[in-house]
Amino acid sequence: MKQTNRSVFRRGADDGLILGPLMIITVILVAASPSYGWMLIPAFAAIIAVPILSFYLIARGLKEDYPNTPFAATWMHGICMFLGGGIILALFAFIALRWWQPLYFHNLYAFTIDILQSQHDVNNQKLIDQMQMMIDRGLTPSPSDTAFELLYLVSFTGSILSLILALIARKLHNSNKSE
Repeated sequence: MKQTNRSVFRRGADDGLILGPLMIITVILVAASPSYGWMLIPAFAAIIAVPILSFYLIARGLKEDYPNTPFAATWMHGICMFLGGGIILALFAFIALRWWQPLYFHNLYAFTIDILQSQHDVNNQKLIDQMQMMIDRGLTPSPSDTAFELLYLVSFTGSILSLILALIARKLHNSNKSE
């Protein structure tokens, strides 16, 4: 049964349940690409899929309740969608970095140091020393820091992207109505 007249917050949260798993897949592919280079191709596809799916969900929400939907509500739908998806992503990141891959950043820094050392560039030495000091002192990002940073990043960029997508969706919807 098609649900209409849902609040913009409810619609955004429901759509966040769709967007969140896609963002998780995207992060997994990007995070695995240093070890498995071939994963960069599907990672790019997933990165491109996030705004495309977001546009579809925003346009669908606008279509469901168009005459009663002001621009601000369309934008808020996108913001809530990214906030909901971001919470799912942050929770996944926390669990993954806490129990599944607790040494992810340690290994990533060590991998980066190896790459920088293999270049034999004296300009890299200061960065190598700083990264090694971070590993030695346990200053790599914690799971909770990473989860909150991801939530902030997704919320902020999602808000800006939602503004743009809401403008495009309304423009396309209005042009289709006038034809």
